[in-house]
Amino acid sequence: MDNALVVQRTDALKAARSPIEGKWKEVDRYILPLNQGDFAATITSENSKDWSTLDVWDSTAPIGADRLTAMLHSTLLSGRWFGANLRAAKVNQDPKARRWLDDCVDRMFDAIMVSNFAVEMASFILEWVGYGNACLTQALVSEEKWEGLDFSARPVRELLFEEDHTGRPYRAFFPLSWTPTQIISKFRDPDDKSKPSKTIPEKILGMAEKADGGAAEKQSVIFCIYPRGGIQALTYGEKTRAPLNRPWAWKYVLREGLVTLEEGGFFEMRAYVGRWAKSANSMWGYGPSLLALPTVKLVNALQEHIVNAAAKVVDPATLVTERGLMSDLDLGPGGQTTVRSLDDIAPYESKARFDVSEMLLADHRNMIRKHFREDDITLKDSPAMTATEVNRRFVLLNRFLAPPVKRIQFDVFAPVIQNTFNDMYRMGQLDEPPDVVKANPRMQIEFFGPLMTAQRDDEVAAIERLLSAKAAMTKMDPGSRAKHVVKDDVALREMAERLATPASVLASQQEVEAAVKQEQAVQQAAAQAQISKTAAEADRARAGAEEMSRGA
Repeated sequence: MDNALVVQRTDALKAARSPIEGKWKEVDRYILPLNQGDFAATITSENSKDWSTLDVWDSTAPIGADRLTAMLHSTLLSGRWFGANLRAAKVNQDPKARRWLDDCVDRMFDAIMVSNFAVEMASFILEWVGYGNACLTQALVSEEKWEGLDFSARPVRELLFEEDHTGRPYRAFFPLSWTPTQIISKFRDPDDKSKPSKTIPEKILGMAEKADGGAAEKQSVIFCIYPRGGIQALTYGEKTRAPLNRPWAWKYVLREGLVTLEEGGFFEMRAYVGRWAKSANSMWGYGPSLLALPTVKLVNALQEHIVNAAAKVVDPATLVTERGLMSDLDLGPGGQTTVRSLDDIAPYESKARFDVSEMLLADHRNMIRKHFREDDITLKDSPAMTATEVNRRFVLLNRFLAPPVKRIQFDVFAPVIQNTFNDMYRMGQLDEPPDVVKANPRMQIEFFGPLMTAQRDDEVAAIERLLSAKAAMTKMDPGSRAKHVVKDDVALREMAERLATPASVLASQQEVEAAVKQEQAVQQAAAQAQISKTAAEADRARAGAEEMSRGA
């Protein structure tokens, strides 16, 4: 894709996005006030951000968005929040395959958590809650040797993309505003990292050296990711390929002069777009902030009116008669006003109905809190909840948040984990898989954490109730056929899988069969010994009886 086409597509996608930008501006104003940005404007300097016009009269929505963001961040990424299974049951139960896969998951988890992933996800989730859309990009710190992963939460204002048939990004464009210093620090000469890249125009180099405002004047740079035509994906066993021969291209284009600052390639699409919920006729998502926005605006307007009315009550206007005022009206501290009679001056009583306004305000604030699930994530005022109550709350919260959580797992978390596996395998950070895995390499990613655990609790409880019913029926009637209905070992494996039990704790199917055979052999030996003992005792008793009969 040539640079002129990159600029044209960026402008066309930005124009197509304009209808929803008006709502995003209102979300900025009332719910994410410190974002304070105009989606349609070009940021040219630090002064483009206005910190002085925070038009928030009521903080219910900003607090709700922050609390929901914190809850989602802590629960989605709590502890060992993902794992993996091999889809073929026989392969998944193979001891060598499980040990290899568990080791891969451990190394992948460590690589992700020592990177900036958790930090960037905080910004990602805030925009996901706020705008209903968020974007994350993934790359390697170094293509030459393994130095870890690099993630970046791209602001929604910088996100423009085209969907493929699955709804995921097919082409992604990120219009950036960078100072000359930022451009020079980003693009270095590959042969000498101490020098700026030779692709940077002389004008930009000169602006960075100026002592006046030129060094702070931001330039328009477009970062884009798109598929390269005619280039196939890696074949099995192929681990490396030159950046310009990879299936996905990335490029930085300086709008002025259509200059390519840097170009490279990915093996997979590395821009992930998460949407809270999505309507059928739009590529953009919507979230709790957008749904709460009309009520948020109403509460802000109502709160402003209440504050103005309260000012009239605290410092009321003064009524005087035309002939009764003998001097200028002085209402300052220690001021004097001369009137003919005290009946000629009086404060104006507004008779404002604050009880009605407070009732309306409380109702609408409660509606906003419901949009942000405040009741579900807030501890009650009574004494501490029991473990059972906490668990039930997570179950209920999971039911409410299941659709957006499932969407973000499919759109963002799953490709992040899969591409992390691909990067680490290609860079030699993972061991070679056993032959049984190479023959059937399909892998399935699983997600854990409090919300996911709560989702599985019902399934675990159902298995436990089934096992309890079987035990009760067998106890009442040992000869009942009920004991043959449920496979105990299969039921326990299903429970272990839903409880995210490490594979190292569980015995393999072969080990179970060997233990069963050994136990049966011991039981048979014990039974045979008992039979032999009983026969010997019978023989001794018979011999004794015969001896006694002869003596008689």
